[in-house]
Amino acid sequence: MRHSKKAFVDAWGASWGFCRECYRYDTARAGAALPSPPPSSTVTLGSPPPLTFRAVSVAGVDAAPSASSPWRFVVLPSKELEPGAGGDSAVAADLLVVRRAYSSLKAPLVAEIGQLASQHLAATRPEVLVVKLANGKQRTYARVSQPTNNEVGSRQAGRRAALVTTAVGRLFAVDPGLVAATMAVSARRAAASGGIAVAPSAGLAALPGRLQNQVLLDNGVSGSLWRRFRLLLGRRTDLATTQALRADMRAAEAEPRNAATTNGSGAFLVAARVALQGMIDDLCDNTQFIERFLRGSDSAEIASTSPFLGQASPTEMYEADVRAVQVCFGLDKGGVLSSTKAVLSCANQHHPCSRGNTLLFGVLPAAKDDHAALSAMADVYVPDLDALRFGGLEGAGERRAVLLILTGDYQFTAEWCGHVGASRTMPCQRCTAIRRVTKTNGEQVEIYGDMQAGSRARGKPRTIEHFKKMAAAYSEGGNDALWTPLKLEEHLSIENRPLIIIDPQHIVPMPLHLTLGITVYLLRLGIEAVYFCHGKASAAKYADSLASTLRQSVGVSPIPYFSGAFEGRQCQRIGERLSLICNLLPAYVSDKVRGDYSEACATWRRILPILTRVSDVSSAEKAAFRRDAASFVDNLKAAFEWTSVTPKLHTLRCHAADFL
Repeated sequence: MRHSKKAFVDAWGASWGFCRECYRYDTARAGAALPSPPPSSTVTLGSPPPLTFRAVSVAGVDAAPSASSPWRFVVLPSKELEPGAGGDSAVAADLLVVRRAYSSLKAPLVAEIGQLASQHLAATRPEVLVVKLANGKQRTYARVSQPTNNEVGSRQAGRRAALVTTAVGRLFAVDPGLVAATMAVSARRAAASGGIAVAPSAGLAALPGRLQNQVLLDNGVSGSLWRRFRLLLGRRTDLATTQALRADMRAAEAEPRNAATTNGSGAFLVAARVALQGMIDDLCDNTQFIERFLRGSDSAEIASTSPFLGQASPTEMYEADVRAVQVCFGLDKGGVLSSTKAVLSCANQHHPCSRGNTLLFGVLPAAKDDHAALSAMADVYVPDLDALRFGGLEGAGERRAVLLILTGDYQFTAEWCGHVGASRTMPCQRCTAIRRVTKTNGEQVEIYGDMQAGSRARGKPRTIEHFKKMAAAYSEGGNDALWTPLKLEEHLSIENRPLIIIDPQHIVPMPLHLTLGITVYLLRLGIEAVYFCHGKASAAKYADSLASTLRQSVGVSPIPYFSGAFEGRQCQRIGERLSLICNLLPAYVSDKVRGDYSEACATWRRILPILTRVSDVSSAEKAAFRRDAASFVDNLKAAFEWTSVTPKLHTLRCHAADFL
């Protein structure tokens, strides 16, 4: 009887033929062991896979079974297969076999497949690999590069530094010694910080063209220097070309928010409202708009719940609960060619005084910043500022009032408000405290307050109504031009026409200039204490020791372009290390004087971080600041009898806490 046969493919891809009936009923045959699998070839990563393949086939499927076995296995002689002549199909067939048999492979074969996969990934280097799991979910694998050696040897670092120095020296026409020194500083900073990017090209290339243009403008980078940067960093940095940057600059100049004009004496924005509205829109779109609230007499914030419906006059005061946008306006004079720059900024954001967060309102050449020069500027700026206060601005989807805040140094804010200056009887722009008591002004001091009393000055707050009255009285000129000059009780040291009518409580108490002035005041006070106790020679010796300590231990030095004084960051550094200066005094003064001076320095160290902070200050911190400021001024006045309360010390004690 001829039995039927069934063909199947085993785990090694070989085709088998057997007799169902014989295999089912023959116990001896049923227990026979299967033949061993054909030998496998091993492929390592060090050598490429062979280009020839061995063909294996099974014959005798249709032949009758022999007496000893129900099937017959024949291995044919191997033959060479060229890749171009059927080789690709053979490889595809072998890969199909491996894919089907993967679940039954043993560990050595699985390791070989892993080596083959590693070789494939190393050759193709895909950024992302996506694998679909049996449950339908997808798993993503991302390529991560790791350095083989995190530390660079001294010889290798030297070779790299020499290579970089040579490359940079070819790009920039400067002294080779300067290039070598710059590269040495960069390498030292990298070693100290654990590694930094000397040229962060990746982060810079990620910036849009508009921001790259701002980087160039903020740092004064010319087009030729920018081309050298691109050449230094290479073509793969994707930095914008100078042509692309010029095209973006022309597009920015054509925007209404950036349109500028000139009146023959200076340049200024055509529409300040459009520029400010564009800034506020950008803040709202990027979720960077911050609500700012006014504070009451108890230092608690007043919630803004009422909408802004407009106002009849720009000088009219609206209710404290009206939703508002806080706009800062200030002037700054300086530069090689003396000019005065008007700046606008929105306080409803982080770091509103940062240069990148401000708008250049206008630039006017000015050798002086007296009342006559500022009057010409006010004719340009004040109409736009009044229009802002009259109509308001859009912010966070609603119309808001504009709270105008006057910023700047003492000279600017005094002249802008019609105040003559610090030498007048009432030097403060916010209150009526008299500078000092004389033989003839005792009654006036009792009425208007005494600045030398420190925390007990009792000055009356100035009002916007008084500014309006003085503006009407001085419409044709200052107090000197009147037929009958006003008395002190009438003008309160406002002897010129106010250039803008603003609430005196909205004049910023110049935190930067307080920091600069009081820091230098403390240093000079130590010299004065030594002079008062031991004379001029000891004071000169102490001054030399103080200068050496500031330069060597504190790490600061006077700035030439800052009139030989210290700038803001240096003053903060001095404030942090005032203890080093206090340690110089025991050799020159008594323990009591040293203790009083040390106590004053410790109080100033607590005041300075809050005074210069750009973030919001809590009610508790504000109360602590007010106590420390009062203690600082009163103790100085009591301990050092020759000193006096200056307008800056008075501002720190009586008005700075209101603006925190």
